[in-house]
Amino acid sequence: MSCQSNRDPLSFYPPVFKEQKSVNIVEIEIDKLQNIIFDLEIIGDNILARAFDGTNAVSIFDKNNGRLINSVAPIGRGPGEYLSPYLEIDISKDSVYILDPESKSVYNYTHKDLLDGSIPERIVKLEGYNFFINALPLTTGKFLSYPTKGARFSIHKADGKLISSYNKYPLLKEITDTISAIYMYRGREDTSVKPDGTKFASTNSLGSILEIFSIKDDIITLEEEQRFYAPKINILKNKQVTGQPECLIGLWDLKTTDKYIYAIFSGKQIKEMTDGQISGKYVYVFDWDGKPVKSYNLNKDITRLAIDEISQRAYVVTKGQDSTEVFGYFEL
Repeated sequence: MSCQSNRDPLSFYPPVFKEQKSVNIVEIEIDKLQNIIFDLEIIGDNILARAFDGTNAVSIFDKNNGRLINSVAPIGRGPGEYLSPYLEIDISKDSVYILDPESKSVYNYTHKDLLDGSIPERIVKLEGYNFFINALPLTTGKFLSYPTKGARFSIHKADGKLISSYNKYPLLKEITDTISAIYMYRGREDTSVKPDGTKFASTNSLGSILEIFSIKDDIITLEEEQRFYAPKINILKNKQVTGQPECLIGLWDLKTTDKYIYAIFSGKQIKEMTDGQISGKYVYVFDWDGKPVKSYNLNKDITRLAIDEISQRAYVVTKGQDSTEVFGYFEL
């Protein structure tokens, strides 16, 4: 882990961006969805949006015009149906991976099969823990997961069997025991894997700490820890952790490329988040050493982010004139 000798390892230092660019979001109208968009991914010419419409959990759109192409991932108890609408979507090359946390299973589709609403190429049931918040594909066919209990991160074989785990957390002056550290991060952590599978980045919605890890020989190692804004938290008698009303919401919705780490930066306090959604007017860019590279200053709030290296655009979810959610993009 890099550390400057003249810095207190428990202190926080806001990022300084030498390059800042003001941009206007180009809006793309879409068919109205019946729920909030909780995840956004780009694959080829398509936008994948997780937003439960009452039947299906994932909608597929044309990224150029917002046209709805198909709705997939039906929710239910029958064959080919997902148990939970709270799915997690991840992309690796030309494949789509959907985690159903309730069944602890990862469904692996080709891009074409997902478009057609076909069955997945394979279904992998993750072992080792009772519940998983997310499971991210690695280029080796293995998976990086973060369970709700038992480990912070874990690596699984291609067949779902547990290989190794990682259980360390950033040091905070307010937190003196592991249980509170777990509560601080559980359900608030956001993680994205570098496309070549050698590293991943992680952050937490309370305050702003960016961690960068390497994966080698199935071992997770912390390489960088950038501490930008201190979380203002309360620790309850049962060791649960809550954010104070004045706590800053920092980086969120990490997306990664081979060169950079992208994230929405909120900069708002918890008390300002009146609708319960994390939103912000900034997209911060870091390199894989955790150094600030560039800040995009947007003309309006966004809630979700996806990076399209083919078109060199960042696609986002924002609010249209009638306050309904729409897609948008800006040039990178």
